[in-house]
Amino acid sequence: MTTWYVRPVNGSDANDGESFATAWQTTQHAINSITADTGDEQVYLVSEGVEETSTGVYGLADVTPRSYALRMYAVGPSGETGDLLDYAYTIRVTGGSPTQVLGISGGYDSNSYGDDYRFYGVIFDANNLASYGYYNVKNAGTNFNFYGCRFTNAVLDGVRQSGYNSTSYVSCEYDNNGGWGFRINGSNRGNSTHRNGSFHDNVSGGIFGGNSVYLDSCQIYNNTGYGCAGNSRYAVSFGIEHCLIYNNGDDGIEIENTSDTIGNNGIRNNIIYGNGGWGIQSNATSWAGAVIYNNFISQNTSGALDLDTPLDDWHRNYVVDELDFDITTGKLNYSSSYENAQHPFGGAPGGAAREDLVPDVISAATADFDSSLALNSTITFTGSGKTWRLASKTGIPVFRRS
Repeated sequence: MTTWYVRPVNGSDANDGESFATAWQTTQHAINSITADTGDEQVYLVSEGVEETSTGVYGLADVTPRSYALRMYAVGPSGETGDLLDYAYTIRVTGGSPTQVLGISGGYDSNSYGDDYRFYGVIFDANNLASYGYYNVKNAGTNFNFYGCRFTNAVLDGVRQSGYNSTSYVSCEYDNNGGWGFRINGSNRGNSTHRNGSFHDNVSGGIFGGNSVYLDSCQIYNNTGYGCAGNSRYAVSFGIEHCLIYNNGDDGIEIENTSDTIGNNGIRNNIIYGNGGWGIQSNATSWAGAVIYNNFISQNTSGALDLDTPLDDWHRNYVVDELDFDITTGKLNYSSSYENAQHPFGGAPGGAAREDLVPDVISAATADFDSSLALNSTITFTGSGKTWRLASKTGIPVFRRS
């Protein structure tokens, strides 16, 4: 394994970058300089201070196309390594007029849909100067994947993904952006997978979905607009599972497909609570083949569900009048010990740890309770692998952890 170093305070781009003592100063210089492409290349980004930029940082496509990913890790101020999220390295726009903190230079590359660069524990701070934290507009161009990263303070979107790329975001945070936390823009604009992410305090909304967007175990909250949204045919494949979607100013989930069916959509095992519009709203012409299953939907201002086309099978969802959910902490309130997720919600640098979604007991009056459920029958919340059993049907239905 070959390792290079970047030190924003004590490095110099005139160095060779091959040791902590002879580190480079900028991430851009590291990207430009590393031509080795064996799969064993990595860069340690030393968190001794902030890397300032007035031009942005660019991955290279047609200049130095890569066959293997160049991995770039945030490490401690003395170069020490740790687990994901132990350290954070900040790249911040401090002047000039860059469109984004991180972007793409060049056109198509020979590894068109591949994994060219991976960032671990990096904060992309647009500092209310750049339009985007990460902006990818290239079709079949250089691609990035992100682990424990944060996209913050963009004038527009934390991430805008517009190229035909497949991108993974694991334990990332999108916050305090003037538009969307994450946005796919344009028809068929690539695929993205988000696991254990945190989308909060963005103006337009948490996430605007596109051709193929999958959310798993994410937390989407306190956005001025929507929690999740997708319009026209761009949302024909939108998967939302095991997520907390709460306290957003408009609908928790909004899918507008006036000319298309949305049969590939799956909305499963989520808690959708306390949003300023509907829990789920859509004017799609057909929900044939789509799945809305095993969600708990409570206390959304306009109501639980507003679909122009009826849903064939709705009874497996639970619309509850009262759900003991704390929007301040993002937790269901219950007295048993918490079970930590593999990665905490909002676990990116600056995020707050969140705990297991499932309580031991729910006592809730339901607006759409499936009265055919027999006593002691069970439902499963697959996000945790735990099941609840129906302990009482007299008056207020009570579910208890099995």
